[in-house]
Amino acid sequence: MIAGDSVGGRPALRYVGIVLLSDGRFTAQNFSVSARSGKTVAGYLDVLFNGERLMSNLQDLIAQRDALDKQIEETRKAARAAAIAQVREWVAAHGLTAEDIGFKSAGAAKAPAKLRKAVAVKYRGPAGETWTGRGVAPKWLTALESAGRTRSEFLVA
Repeated sequence: MIAGDSVGGRPALRYVGIVLLSDGRFTAQNFSVSARSGKTVAGYLDVLFNGERLMSNLQDLIAQRDALDKQIEETRKAARAAAIAQVREWVAAHGLTAEDIGFKSAGAAKAPAKLRKAVAVKYRGPAGETWTGRGVAPKWLTALESAGRTRSEFLVA
């Protein structure tokens, strides 16, 4: 409270207060009260404390939203259960299977992965080592080649 201000030439009291706005922000408000204005300090304080009512109203709205979210979820579950029951009734009434409707049957397994064919051996070493001729040459073959032997000597007919 700041004394000594005047409103319209009359002595007045000036109040500074903080008000909570509906969007959650705070703002500072100045209130000047004079004896002749007809406005009471209580009226201005009521405006100042209106922020508390806004906060309780906000909390009430959040609680309502939570209750509505719960109600929506329960309604969604009930609608889903009703739809499943209706579909099961139709399937039983018409003797349909999952395959008739376009779904894979529950017992059907996935197609097996392609089996790789074993690649035939192209080279055989003196100790029985083998190599298909694909990829990097094995150490046993490179060692024999560095000793002066040729790769064609180890070709399998």
